[in-house]
Amino acid sequence: MKHFICQGIVSVSTFFIIVVFLAMEVQAEEKDCIDVSGTWDATEEIDASDCGGAIRTKRYTYELIQNGCIVTFKRKEEKDVQAEVRGNKIYWPKRKIPGRQVGSTVNLEEGISHVRGNKATGKRHWTWTKGKNSCSGTTVWIDIKQRPMDTKMPSIVPSPAHRDKITADDLWGDKYKGDGPVNNDYFMPFGDAEPALHEFSGTLTIASTKMFFHRIWASKVLSSFPELKLHFFTYQDHLVPIERNKLLKSEKSTWHFTLSPGRIWSEPGDKGYSRASFPFTLVHYKLSQTHNGLATFLFNDKHVSALRFQIVQEADPGEKFDAWGQTDMKYRPSPLPEQITLIQQFVTELAQQTPIHSWTELEQTHDPVMLDTIDGIHNRENITLSGLIIDDVVYARPCHTRFGEYPYCDQMRHGFYSISKSFGAMLSMLRLAQKYGDGVFDLRIKDYVDIDCNHEGWNNVTFGDTLNMATGIGNIEPRRVTSYVEEDSAAITGKIIAAKTTKEKLKLIATIGNYTWGPGEVFRYRSIDTFVLAMAMDQFIKSKEGPSVHLWDLITWEVLQPIGINRLPVLHTIEPDGTQGIPKLEGGMLPNLDDLAKLVKLLRNGGRYKGVQILSATKLKEAFGKDRQTGLPTGWLFDDGEVNYHMSLWQHPYRAKNGCFVRIPAMSGHGGSYVIFMPNNITAFRFADGLVDNPATYDSSGLRKVADYIRPLCNKPTD
Repeated sequence: MKHFICQGIVSVSTFFIIVVFLAMEVQAEEKDCIDVSGTWDATEEIDASDCGGAIRTKRYTYELIQNGCIVTFKRKEEKDVQAEVRGNKIYWPKRKIPGRQVGSTVNLEEGISHVRGNKATGKRHWTWTKGKNSCSGTTVWIDIKQRPMDTKMPSIVPSPAHRDKITADDLWGDKYKGDGPVNNDYFMPFGDAEPALHEFSGTLTIASTKMFFHRIWASKVLSSFPELKLHFFTYQDHLVPIERNKLLKSEKSTWHFTLSPGRIWSEPGDKGYSRASFPFTLVHYKLSQTHNGLATFLFNDKHVSALRFQIVQEADPGEKFDAWGQTDMKYRPSPLPEQITLIQQFVTELAQQTPIHSWTELEQTHDPVMLDTIDGIHNRENITLSGLIIDDVVYARPCHTRFGEYPYCDQMRHGFYSISKSFGAMLSMLRLAQKYGDGVFDLRIKDYVDIDCNHEGWNNVTFGDTLNMATGIGNIEPRRVTSYVEEDSAAITGKIIAAKTTKEKLKLIATIGNYTWGPGEVFRYRSIDTFVLAMAMDQFIKSKEGPSVHLWDLITWEVLQPIGINRLPVLHTIEPDGTQGIPKLEGGMLPNLDDLAKLVKLLRNGGRYKGVQILSATKLKEAFGKDRQTGLPTGWLFDDGEVNYHMSLWQHPYRAKNGCFVRIPAMSGHGGSYVIFMPNNITAFRFADGLVDNPATYDSSGLRKVADYIRPLCNKPTD
């Protein structure tokens, strides 16, 4: 209003009309208030560019409990906040909260949420202070109120007696109504199931179709289910895709697609047809987010029904949704080229699979209540899979989804995120060290990667420095602070991650400055350092083996295939000339539980497999051995001390139940995923996708406590 008057845009009479109208509106707001109680999913965009940071997105869930026109904001691990509702607006009071850096404070100005139906939007200003330093920024939010179905299991467990969903009539119907996902059990044998009546061999062409979806929290407009041409054959009751464990891409969809072996069977109500199902995963390129699904169809020797599919689980903290649909398919039956060889390969894969034991087996010999603490208390809803590997025996809890347990749990592909830095980059370095000598850790990055920057910060950075996150490169915090510094929060990081080609990424990396200290001195967590290391390793291999040999191909031939992993999907850069790109070892690996078990066994056995030394024994001892280096301090504090970092491993401090103090090597990934190598020969694992800003997301204490309960981590109290 002040702006209007000063500019002379409105007349005096108009001004008084507006004032009267506003006064009436305020009175109405003070008299009445709408009901805003319930569970809300928040998406905040925090602009900290004035503070030298980036514009970042934060997502979380909160409860509003309303008493009259006063609401109480409740969120795990936070103090309750009271606000006032006037009309359709929520008035949030000024308050102070601790900053992300130790000793800092954020002063929040008054904020207003404008509520329209199930949507609330707003903006507030804030000021960050630490000592004499200060800066300001803004937070803009869009909150969505959950429907009742969002907080309950939306599909009951089906009766085993008869099939009442995804029936033969449904799959042969002319038009699918899109009536929502069903319990995952409907994608598996039902009732009086019998062996399949037919074999399957040939090509399936799957038509692209729009997906029905329900957003839990998701900002993107979901694209269509991809158009695909897939080749299958059957062996006993297995449906085997030729393209299994490969990353496929359709021009009509933004998703990458990977699939795994499924099953075939028959049911009395399917009118003489056989039935099949298989697991698949949609993968988003940018951050390797995975969304796991199931598909099913009917078939005989000549025809197939439509394909029914649903996606009800993800490893994606920022984009949670359910999607489902039904699409047409064409079947061209024919023997596949070299089918006998393909069957022999699959039989070998089956023989090499790691036996997965049920968690209930552990509960027969150990206290179930104590075992259940492995998943903690505050992040359970975001944990998909967890378990223990005890002396090479895998005990796994069920794979959870919003529609029941995932029936192909051992085949589920997980977004590894930063665990890729260990099982990808570290594993590759250990192989190169064994093949070419441990001196590869001392090779200089600049001799293999041309980073055209305006400083000399990269001149003496080694392969080992990069694996240790100690390059001395960065722009975030120029002081040697003792608190944790998240270099990935820089605005440039998001641009580098989004860039698809190696050239684009290098150009952006070259704009990053360097600190006053040299390499190897200070830990700063930067994912792009691992990408630079992958580029350097790839060029080093080409200098030794020739220009046609690629890093991940060599690791597949010389490490993965010998231990029984025929192919482990990894995202690569997308090069304009169609050549094979650089593997995204900073976060692009997509393993399943069988892959994880085999990799853990290789590391536990000192890098040896069937008498052959595959990985450097010396460097493995440095990373995992009793006399391992503790690495650099990170500023990440646990109850029992500060976490250190060395060779892509976080060294967790832990005071065991009998009083001894140990440092435990751990791999950590976005969303709260962990692989932790206990000193008692137990390896604990968790795949999760909790929100980054929820303190419970990265609480791994339950994994250590359960391992310590089953078998003491050490024999006597020592420091």
